[in-house]
Amino acid sequence: MFLLPSTNRTSMIFLMLLSSFMLLTMLALLPEKKVMILQFEFFKTLSTTFTFPIIIDMMSLLFAATVMFISASVITYSLDYMSNDHTMKKFTLTILLFVASMMFLIFSLNMISIMLGWDGLGLVSFILVAYYQNSKTNAASMLTALSNRLGDAALLIALGLMVQSSSWNFLMHPTSSFNKTMLLMVILAALTKSAQMPFSAWLPAAMAAPTPVSALVHSSTLVTAGIYLLIRFNPIINKLAINTPLMIIGLLTSIMASLTGCLENNLKKIVALSTLSQLGIMLTTLSMGFTMLSFFHLLTHATFKALLFLACGKIIHESNSSQDIRTMGYLMLSNPFTLISLNTSNFALCGMPFLAGFYSKDLIYETSIMLFNQISMISMLSLAIGLSSVYSMRMMFSSTINLSNNSPLHTKLENSSKTIKPMFNLILPSIMSGALLSWLILDTPMMIPLPLHLKMTTILMMLSGLTFGLIISSHNLKYKQYLKLILLMWHLPSLTSSLSMPLMKQSSLMKTVESGWLEFLSVQGSFSTLLSYSSKITKSQTNTMSTFLILFILSALLTHIYP
Repeated sequence: MFLLPSTNRTSMIFLMLLSSFMLLTMLALLPEKKVMILQFEFFKTLSTTFTFPIIIDMMSLLFAATVMFISASVITYSLDYMSNDHTMKKFTLTILLFVASMMFLIFSLNMISIMLGWDGLGLVSFILVAYYQNSKTNAASMLTALSNRLGDAALLIALGLMVQSSSWNFLMHPTSSFNKTMLLMVILAALTKSAQMPFSAWLPAAMAAPTPVSALVHSSTLVTAGIYLLIRFNPIINKLAINTPLMIIGLLTSIMASLTGCLENNLKKIVALSTLSQLGIMLTTLSMGFTMLSFFHLLTHATFKALLFLACGKIIHESNSSQDIRTMGYLMLSNPFTLISLNTSNFALCGMPFLAGFYSKDLIYETSIMLFNQISMISMLSLAIGLSSVYSMRMMFSSTINLSNNSPLHTKLENSSKTIKPMFNLILPSIMSGALLSWLILDTPMMIPLPLHLKMTTILMMLSGLTFGLIISSHNLKYKQYLKLILLMWHLPSLTSSLSMPLMKQSSLMKTVESGWLEFLSVQGSFSTLLSYSSKITKSQTNTMSTFLILFILSALLTHIYP
């Protein structure tokens, strides 16, 4: 990544070649499950050795290849989406810096190099969210940065606590040598980066970034970094016996995001909330002990979520920058391929059989039913999976069946191949990646013996969610705004920002008492009195020379007249 390309086309080719190389390397290492560790030693100080180890295994290579492939598609898509931007070269270099930070995180075994990638993601995301330079994007970027800085501080504490083990290579030590506080700090850092509750408010706010940035952030880079870190640390974290709290956090995050997405009308925010919902499912799967299933869902989600963002960005771009789903409709006439891409990614998100999302979601749900007997957890997981079909159906209804409410003078045509080619590149993985990755990642075909009615539960939840989403979309529910006020991410944005509304009485009291008579009788009143007297004295002493001259002349005249 040190040879940064100078043009967008070269950047795309460069990333595609890297993705192909990593994929071929992964296929070469896969049959014997080889793991290569390259360690570069810099220097030693006392008992601590400063090294830079790189791990090359199936997980790192496959995830890196996915990130490179999606990044190449996003850069190609940006050529048309941001064609009027005069800083396109700067934007591309920032995207490449974002990808380079992710590569540091993926291939590192050392906490110092992980910290470099971790901080790099936070810094570059701050720049990209504030790309359009207005008050809204500045506020969103500040919220994103401050939320992530909490996790950065936790990771710094974990880095300091690892010094007692004389090394920062976390996979090189037995689990007994790790401090519990250090592991808790790693978990806190991962929860903030993946926007789990109660740190979820920054993810929808980050929608202020350009759509290509959102496609990259929400599919395979920023928010997935926290889940990937937990996957790497999962063999160590399991010794803490905190799987149940993590499971509850993941389920609550998924349900909260899904409920809010069912009542939201902003297209980009619905997709952002769907990302948050799937991140909660990944954390839940990881807390159950299914490490590879969580990684499997992370990869399949990356492909169809990137496609979903690109399709939504195309619709927004061709709809005069309108993000309201109520203005969409009849896209099959003006943007047929965009509509196909949107619905394919939505069906994959729902878990439609034989699409990418079905293989991971169905395995997660059936495995949880087989191994867990907690009815409450299974019910919450069922609700989270079912609600994902509701907001997906709302997007499909608004784009396909709903009548367009957009301006009749504004035409929407698919007139650029630079946006169609990236969607075509991503639509195939959104269909086939589930089956292909299940053969690559899973050691043996997972045979889950369940009764027929439990086997069909995933499909029934998807169909019921689609039906309920159709009902919501077809009727103008009068209480929708009231529910939206209650379920607006459970008021997490209000808790994250300043609490101004509950303190209105205190503000009035402060203006009346502290800024009123109390201020007048104390400091402010004394200052005003002194200022008044000072101004009078100053006026009396103004032009003293002329006054003295006049008095001198008058006294001289009087002396001359009356000697």
